[in-house]
Amino acid sequence: MHSILGRAPRALVMTAMALAVAACGGAGEDEDEPQWGDSGGSGGSGEVARVTYGTVPNYSASVSNVQIVAATNRGLYVTDENSQGGMRVHKLHGNPASGDWSSMDLGTVWPYTVVPTNRYSEADRVFSFYYAASSRVGQYNANTGGPATYLWTNDRYIRTIEPGPRQGTFTGPWGLGGSGNSDYNFVYHDDVSYTGSGAVSNMFTNPIGPSSTTNTIQAYYGIQGVLGRPDSPELFVATAALSGGGASELRVYSGSTMTREALPGGTSVSVSSLQWYDGKLWLRIGDRVYRRDGPGVFVSKAQVSLALGMLGSFCIKGGEIIGSDGYATRISDGNRRNYLSRGTLSASQSIQVALVQGSLGGAGVFCSPDNSASIIYTAGDSQHPGTVAMIEILQ
Repeated sequence: MHSILGRAPRALVMTAMALAVAACGGAGEDEDEPQWGDSGGSGGSGEVARVTYGTVPNYSASVSNVQIVAATNRGLYVTDENSQGGMRVHKLHGNPASGDWSSMDLGTVWPYTVVPTNRYSEADRVFSFYYAASSRVGQYNANTGGPATYLWTNDRYIRTIEPGPRQGTFTGPWGLGGSGNSDYNFVYHDDVSYTGSGAVSNMFTNPIGPSSTTNTIQAYYGIQGVLGRPDSPELFVATAALSGGGASELRVYSGSTMTREALPGGTSVSVSSLQWYDGKLWLRIGDRVYRRDGPGVFVSKAQVSLALGMLGSFCIKGGEIIGSDGYATRISDGNRRNYLSRGTLSASQSIQVALVQGSLGGAGVFCSPDNSASIIYTAGDSQHPGTVAMIEILQ
């Protein structure tokens, strides 16, 4: 395993029509170049959102496409495939036009899951993530003031790893894996009482909650979503109904207990995009976004009409639910609006919007908690492979 740390060449910044688009307020902006937001084109009097594209370092179109993992308060985490068939993990620091990336190459390892160590209060230059692969569980750190790498032999068959709380209360990560030689049955929590590296069972010692077969998770594909609460040691797991048993429900793990909550829509529903916002859990169930107001209490707040089960089907910024379908819903009153365009569009603007809508529908939408309420992220469109896109949505 070796790292590629440093800055990439200056990112490519262009529109979906391969024309230059300057970042909002960015250095070197040429006001004579076409911008998303200009009326532009014959017969067009409309307005479209601005987009800036940035190329992932050393991206190779012959290997694989870029996938977004998560947005933290200080950057965007993405993955792609290296020439060995393993994974590279990258963090974008700020505007894609800056070309400011940190990267780590995992060699031949292709993890089941990769997740930032701290989504909500990450320092500016920190690049830190957990990953769970078949043979090992790891943590990589850059600019944290501590060791660069932790590795544990994966004797718990951990397939999903999720950070513990980092605000007020601090604990280690959660792990979802097996016991003995089973594939994926139990939830573990690291209380940071272990010493040293070695086997991951030193970190994840005992499963949480009842160990009867009725409370186990039905294998790896029995998980629809996982989220750790950022301010206390509590884990939310959305399970799936499988042919071998189980049901769609929300399981809440805290301390040594596990409780189960029925979800709106019945025992076989699609769940995705678990998020923490304004002190509460939000999640997509079917084609609706719900807020969990208490144990078993789910309030419908918006509709999102694309790709059931996708990661990044919505995010929340500035009091609005930003859907991957190009629409934003105001939480306070349910007002729904198009955040990509308004008015009568020219032919070129219509093509631009269609390309970005395709990216949002396929790669999802991601919000960083700390930047402007107008900024969201997705993967680059078909005209810009190997990129991430920063979108300044219309207000």
